[in-house]
Amino acid sequence: MATDSDLIDRVLEICAGDENAARAAKWAPQPDWARDHWRGLPRRDADGIPFTVEPENALWAHILGFDIARYYNDPRTFLQARLQMSIYRFEHFDDHTVIGDDIPIWFGVPFEMSLFGMPWEFTSGNDPWIGRKPVVNDLEDMRCLLPIDFHSSGLMPHAHRFYTELSGLADGRMRVTFPEWGRGPMGVACQLRGMQHFLADLCEQPQMVRELLRTVTDARILWTQRRADFLGQEPGAGNLYNDCIGSETISPRMYEEFVLPEEMRLGEFHGAIAYWHSCGRTDDFAQFVARLPSLTMYNVGPRTDVRKVREALGGDVALEVCLDPVADVQMSDSKAMQRRIRAIVAAAEGAPLTIRADGLQLLNGLSEDLAKIQEFIEAAKAVLDG
Repeated sequence: MATDSDLIDRVLEICAGDENAARAAKWAPQPDWARDHWRGLPRRDADGIPFTVEPENALWAHILGFDIARYYNDPRTFLQARLQMSIYRFEHFDDHTVIGDDIPIWFGVPFEMSLFGMPWEFTSGNDPWIGRKPVVNDLEDMRCLLPIDFHSSGLMPHAHRFYTELSGLADGRMRVTFPEWGRGPMGVACQLRGMQHFLADLCEQPQMVRELLRTVTDARILWTQRRADFLGQEPGAGNLYNDCIGSETISPRMYEEFVLPEEMRLGEFHGAIAYWHSCGRTDDFAQFVARLPSLTMYNVGPRTDVRKVREALGGDVALEVCLDPVADVQMSDSKAMQRRIRAIVAAAEGAPLTIRADGLQLLNGLSEDLAKIQEFIEAAKAVLDG
């Protein structure tokens, strides 16, 4: 069985290799980013259009044979699994994912909500779960949310333990990235209040919604400054994960009125929004998202119209187009995959573009799912290379 040192040696060998350098040439430089899955900023002048594939951790657990609950609880298991993912994907997935010398710490969706007192659970079969019972039932609950303690609130003791132990295991040979606050204000607020209550409040208690979103934003700004102080660095550009935002939940005008002002505050604090993400349908939201300071990349979910987003953002903001993992990959075929990819390229109209097949879960059996990933890689290369 490979030791930590053996795995680190192999990853660093890959990092320094010509193939990894060729992949890196397709992406613009970017700062450290504490993310569970690698994402790149595509270069407009790259040779061809870069694409990536990304199994979810539940599928990685089957590929590599690790327990997900142990992965999130034991730093050594976490480290070895992360290193093995990098090695496996480099040796088996001929996409454009860059293998880095960093170890980003990511505890899944519950991280930010845990800081406000929401419970979480690490399970053996899937990524972490958030408790279903809201912690904000009235104004008094909301006004008791603060302050957040950078060392003791929610998952923070867990984060500090992982950061300390991983840094020791890496022994200065790889860079450990402390968790970051990526969840957008509405994403946190919806979990704290409960989605149904939050959506009802937009109509019945709009001032409560404004106060809750403001409270969450204030907390993120203070926490992010504490993180920067702890690491001895500037806060840097921010990211906004917003899977709750889309025409399935709120109207674009509601987003403009309630959510955008808080995201603008975050943009002003960070100096730039590097990445805006939602898996929902957001083509009618892009005109408002475009106002964010120095927006660099916009995530285009499977149900979002690429052309509408391109028109709303202009040609400078990079588009990260995510496919439907089931319809576009795991239950598709090569010809349909190529048609889908060509349609995306045409709709992007020359904007910096990357296409991403992620959200891949165990669906048809491990061997068949891996074969389907390979079929997608070949289809994408046929359309996008050069």
